[in-house]
Amino acid sequence: MASLEANFQKLSNEKKMEEDLIKQREVDTIKHHQVKVEKLLQERAFASEQDDVRVKVAAVRYCKEFLPNILERIYSERVNAGEWVIPVTKAVVGEFLPWLYTSVENKLQQDEMAKRVVDDVLSVCFAKGIEAMAAKAKEEETKKEHELQRLRDLKGAEVGKVKINITKEALGGLSEDKVVGPLDISGMDTVGDLEAKIVAWLQAEEVSFVVPENGFLHLGVMGEDGEVKGLEADMRVLDIHGALAVLKPEPEVEKEGGEEAAEDRLSS
Repeated sequence: MASLEANFQKLSNEKKMEEDLIKQREVDTIKHHQVKVEKLLQERAFASEQDDVRVKVAAVRYCKEFLPNILERIYSERVNAGEWVIPVTKAVVGEFLPWLYTSVENKLQQDEMAKRVVDDVLSVCFAKGIEAMAAKAKEEETKKEHELQRLRDLKGAEVGKVKINITKEALGGLSEDKVVGPLDISGMDTVGDLEAKIVAWLQAEEVSFVVPENGFLHLGVMGEDGEVKGLEADMRVLDIHGALAVLKPEPEVEKEGGEEAAEDRLSS
């Protein structure tokens, strides 16, 4: 009996523990279900709120995109139908625009008249300018003809005589210094012509000399600073101011260090 009593007590305790465990599980299950229900309700409420937001956003977008066009269309239809009259528009169309059109037309007519007057004045000025230019060109042509005629007259006329001092260092082949001349020169004689006359005079006097390879005697003129400068062959003799001289031919210049030797030019 004691053993049965002990077993009964043990079974009773185990049954009670099992019942307590089942009750705890039931409580946990109920709580878990309540949590799921609450979460579901929250999700439904959030989804409902999202739907409301979407509807509001769509409504705002619709208003921004379509409402201005609709209002503009309604406004234009009412204005065109004459049901709505805008005072400012009526004043502009009925009073300001007619005055503006008339003022612009008058201004355009005045501008057109001014342009015609300016065109007439410019035409007269251009005509007079062309006449003046033609007269001036004719006058210049006449002056040129007179100058050419004067030069033609001077070409054959003797206007002076010159003498040229030539040293034996300046012209190869001379045995001593020589005074060439006097030589007759005309108003059209150039440096080249004068050099040719010098050569002819030397040949006529049977003076022995060596003609430079380039055919010129390298005439030069001494300036106020005492420096002798070479002359161009086509320069007129009458345009030369200073004492004429024959330059010593330039020595050959080496490729390196020959600049100082080239500058050592002697004149007579």
